[in-house]
Amino acid sequence: MYLLGKGVRSMFEKKNTIAKILIIIGVAIMGIGFVFGLIVGTSREGLLWSVAFSTWFSSFVYGMIIIGLSGVIELLDTKLTVTNSLLEQIKIPDKEFNLSDVHKNERPIQKGEKQAEQPKKPENLWLLYDEDRERIKDLFSKDGKIVEKIIKTPVEDLCFVKLSSESFQ
Repeated sequence: MYLLGKGVRSMFEKKNTIAKILIIIGVAIMGIGFVFGLIVGTSREGLLWSVAFSTWFSSFVYGMIIIGLSGVIELLDTKLTVTNSLLEQIKIPDKEFNLSDVHKNERPIQKGEKQAEQPKKPENLWLLYDEDRERIKDLFSKDGKIVEKIIKTPVEDLCFVKLSSESFQ
């Protein structure tokens, strides 16, 4: 039995730790705000609805802002993963780039000096079937473009398609 809907469950299944923490903080702000609205709005005459609603509304807005920030962080993390994967798969002549190395000031390796171990490439755990490749090629061939290469990314169902330069002439 599922108590949470699919959208709510997927919200808590984020891969990025910071995004998970921000979601928990956002939900906590909304929950604490609801309880605080009940406490502050209670008086001898009963519940002061205007005080309770204003507290509930402000805590809901602040909680949603924090949850939205977690979504932005998750999207940026996914974009970085995809970009690094693409740069690892596309070989640039004479030099390979990795976004995580852009800000490092590393000195060149001298003769006789051992090179540090390279981090392992992320594994693509999903499959791109031949029928999917054909559908991608058919989609681009309708516009007269020639597919040169289809590159899988670590994000499921996301591919980069390299088109032939003849397609744009």
